[in-house]
Amino acid sequence: ARGARRALAIGVAFATVALPAVATAGSEAVSGPGRPGAYVGLGATYAVENFSFTSDDLGLAAILGPGLDPNYDDSQAVDLVAGYRTNSWLAVEFLYGFLEGFDSTAGNPHTEIDSHLATLGAKLFPCDGRVQPYALFGMGVHIINSEVRDPSVRKPYETDAGFVTRVGGGIDGYVTDHFVVELEGSYMQGSGGIVKDAEFGAFALRFLYRF
Repeated sequence: ARGARRALAIGVAFATVALPAVATAGSEAVSGPGRPGAYVGLGATYAVENFSFTSDDLGLAAILGPGLDPNYDDSQAVDLVAGYRTNSWLAVEFLYGFLEGFDSTAGNPHTEIDSHLATLGAKLFPCDGRVQPYALFGMGVHIINSEVRDPSVRKPYETDAGFVTRVGGGIDGYVTDHFVVELEGSYMQGSGGIVKDAEFGAFALRFLYRF
């Protein structure tokens, strides 16, 4: 758990240092949707699991039996974003997402995977205007808590953290110069520990406010 908290703290600290530094890079005198400036946002995400866990990977062989695939279902998430649009074609963004309850559909007792995602990434906009498609690439930390739905088993059962890459794209729609509706699809691929077996795709609807 200490390692997970340390990894998340490093990601937050990096974003805290990087975003103000990038803010000084956007010196273009641009108005409208492509203008430089900071933004914040809140969103909801539907996460489609592509896990490759077995009970052995999760350290649950003694509880669930060896070689069992818990067959987790999909999950929902809430995410927060904070970023800076440096110019008409580039934004730098920090994202934190909490995914509650990838629930098992096999094995007894049932188990659950909760997930924290913290990434710093770049969004590339090929065109300006009130409707702006973009591509994104990010890197960061993926933290996993596994739980067993049995009061006799400690909670969380195990916590692990690893490096993650995030790739995808989306569309920003400007309702006003300050209020933006965002649709996004992305895919998370991790490395290290059990995080490497916790790949998932995400479809997000977010509401952004540009300062």
